[in-house]
Amino acid sequence: MWLADAIAEDDGTDGHVDNVVAFTAPGKALLQACADRAHPNHVIAINNYRRLAEADVEVTEIPVLPYAQFASGRSLPVPYANLYALNGAVLVPTIGDAADTDMLAVIGEQYPDREVVAVPGAVLAHGGGGVHCITQHVPAARS
Repeated sequence: MWLADAIAEDDGTDGHVDNVVAFTAPGKALLQACADRAHPNHVIAINNYRRLAEADVEVTEIPVLPYAQFASGRSLPVPYANLYALNGAVLVPTIGDAADTDMLAVIGEQYPDREVVAVPGAVLAHGGGGVHCITQHVPAARS
């Protein structure tokens, strides 16, 4: 399955999929949406939702896309969807946005057996990524 696009501002990689979708179980996904109808990310999210639904994926939207403001005047999105699910927990990038608590609850509903842990996301966004981007899966050692 191909999604239409990722985050509009992601010009460094031309679209990290982990900025817009996180699969939570077989046939289920969290989709980073954008409530601002005037923003290009809103249209991208609608198209991605349609593509996932057409592929029979049950989609739960994360409706808020927060933006970190930097001293340079630069503003960058910090997608909640760029999360990392691990044994017993889900690490989610946050920036202290007013919507953090509600969006963490949306994510938590999709991972009922895991603790949802907010982690600072602004520096990662400034570097061009998020929590999922900086993690590397390491296979278990074979005996």
